[in-house]
Amino acid sequence: MSEAHAGTEAAPGSGRPGDRFFAEDKRPIFLYDGVCRFCNAGVNFVLDHDSEGRIRMAALQSDEGRELLVRAGREPDDISSIVYIEEGGSAIKSQAVLAIGKCLDRPFPQAALAAGLLAPRAVKDLVYDVVAENRYNLMGEMEACRLSDPAHAERFLS
Repeated sequence: MSEAHAGTEAAPGSGRPGDRFFAEDKRPIFLYDGVCRFCNAGVNFVLDHDSEGRIRMAALQSDEGRELLVRAGREPDDISSIVYIEEGGSAIKSQAVLAIGKCLDRPFPQAALAAGLLAPRAVKDLVYDVVAENRYNLMGEMEACRLSDPAHAERFLS
């Protein structure tokens, strides 16, 4: 593994990076920019609309997020996109947004399915990129990564 990935490898005998997060809990994980107010609004939206706790979360900048970025085939310091990770694979950009939507309460899974069918991925990713490139301008930055709310502690990796 490259020097850029130092400290993010899987423990010996444990397989690939991030396997430990799926050893006892198979729920997917949503990685978000922890200092972005727009992204944190997305986290709040997920918390409000995932009443069964089907998805877990971690900041891209956290040690857990960095390890999971490597699992997803990305550089550990790449905060350019949200990432959705399941035990068997991952998605970024618009595909991650749609995968997250499918985990939420009704009507969001149906809306995500419809959105997935309505426009080509290239168009959806272009819209995603425009929003992502302007996310700090839209709502600003926080001084530090969001800490998990004690009421939702089991939803955040730490």
